[in-house]
Amino acid sequence: MVNHISAIYILIKHLKYILTKHLNTKKLKTFISINIRQSNFIKFAFVGSCGLITNLFIFYVSINFLKFNLNISSVLAFIFANFQNYIFNSKWTFVKSNKKIRSKTYIKFLISSLIGIGSNLIVLNTVVFMFGENAKFFGQIFGILSGSIFNYLFSKYFVFEMKK
Repeated sequence: MVNHISAIYILIKHLKYILTKHLNTKKLKTFISINIRQSNFIKFAFVGSCGLITNLFIFYVSINFLKFNLNISSVLAFIFANFQNYIFNSKWTFVKSNKKIRSKTYIKFLISSLIGIGSNLIVLNTVVFMFGENAKFFGQIFGILSGSIFNYLFSKYFVFEMKK
């Protein structure tokens, strides 16, 4: 995970350098610096990326080594990634919400995520139906992406109750 964090940090740093060098305005440099550090959506996306890696790893192991079926593997991967994302989001992304790690908050997060897993399963099964078993990992990726924006907004305004 440290390598992924370093790679993302370097990518953001290079992007910032390219934008500021070519556009060369002090306001843009300040805007980019502040927004990268403070953007809840960027943090949420990063946490989600870590969750994606966890999800795909569990999904891969469940299908290929444990020989679970497609839907059970997807749900199992969801459970692990969801709990990890809840911890990271409550401790880092939405830290200003003053919400502590509590079962009530986790239940709200879980409800939000269950709607996301519904979307995931629909997309996953649609992709596999249309393109065959070989497309199951692409289906899983697109399924995860399908609920990301909804999950962010639901987490921000319902789970962690950030101000609009």
